[in-house]
Amino acid sequence: MPEPHPRRVHSARRTRRNFPLMFIDALGWPLGWTFMSPETILPAFVLRLTDSPMAVSMIRVVYAVGMWLPILYAPNLIRRVKWRGKYVAIVGMVERAPMLVIGLTAPLLAASNPSAMLVVFFACWLVRSVSEGLNLSAYASLLDESIPETYRGRLWGVSTGISAVLALPIGFWTAHYLATRGFPQGYADLFIIGFVILAVTIIPLWWVREVRGGRHVPDGGRVGLGSLRLLRTDETFRRFTAMSLAIAFIDMAVPFYAVHALRTFSLPESSMGLLAGAQAAAASVGSIALGIVSDRIGFRGPLRGALILGFMAPLAAFLAPAPWAMYPTFALLGAALTTIVMCRYNMLLEICPRGRVPEYSGVFYTVLQPAFALAPFLGSLVAQYVGLRAVFIPSMAAALVALALLRHVPEPRRTAPAP
Repeated sequence: MPEPHPRRVHSARRTRRNFPLMFIDALGWPLGWTFMSPETILPAFVLRLTDSPMAVSMIRVVYAVGMWLPILYAPNLIRRVKWRGKYVAIVGMVERAPMLVIGLTAPLLAASNPSAMLVVFFACWLVRSVSEGLNLSAYASLLDESIPETYRGRLWGVSTGISAVLALPIGFWTAHYLATRGFPQGYADLFIIGFVILAVTIIPLWWVREVRGGRHVPDGGRVGLGSLRLLRTDETFRRFTAMSLAIAFIDMAVPFYAVHALRTFSLPESSMGLLAGAQAAAASVGSIALGIVSDRIGFRGPLRGALILGFMAPLAAFLAPAPWAMYPTFALLGAALTTIVMCRYNMLLEICPRGRVPEYSGVFYTVLQPAFALAPFLGSLVAQYVGLRAVFIPSMAAALVALALLRHVPEPRRTAPAP
């Protein structure tokens, strides 16, 4: 079995300072996106601009491609940054601004010129995605250097859980608001509200203070294509990346849950708010439970449970007999997506050697994002030429393959802190 990497030592005083600052951002991120959920609200908005299911799949395709473009070289931008919290806060504001632009533009173009609005939407979505790609390695490094691994489960689990509990009444309110305000003003208002929450809650990261010792400088001083050799030299990282590639293809079906509800069962557009609420409520239970457990036993066991949920969600969609069945289906989807992301992300941080999180995360997402871009595109082809229900079959298969590959990934936490 591969040898575990040494861990970073965090002082209790610094942890007490950083935890509430990181917690506010971790709470605001899922809460803000509840108002403009990529699984419910955004697909419904796009379907008002075009009849093409392919356009719905492009939400995740553009996101994955945009993230991928800068991800391998982004660590070079932060290598000389003293306090990465400030960098994350500034780039994070740029990342959030496109949603405000969409919200302000929708009342002007969405009804009168839907094609132009679709172009504006995807242009803004691409800018948002590229900005997140620039920020991803920096945020991973910030989390690694500011919060001990034994606190990260509760950081993510409790914050996501609280936001998901709040998301249940938000879902009811959103459904009522869309029904009364309609298209496009109702959607525009939701985008603006989501932007405000995301923008306000990222500000505390400015004051986070990291443990900066032991930052690794790559050979030649820069991260680039040569860093891909980590997949050859680090066996645990290679196995984990292979398992994560299988997870990416669970996403083949994700854009089509909302399309399935709207087109197959003719649910009203306002029901997207209720489905988002069901999705968020289940995410609350799953993230709190697995977050607390993960602090004690690590993230490998909880990831296994999350992947089982990742199999059950498309199975429920495939077998759904009536409109009411979409509510438990979205609950399973919410629990699966939230817990898979939480466990996979934190396992990656624990697999990385001390001080090398930006380099490892850059390589990881460089390999992973093309799969996340390809998966929904393949899903759209299946949905278009075979049928909406058929798209959930490869998603189930991907979850089973990921479960099989996870058996060969060791628990990275079986190690003592570095001196």
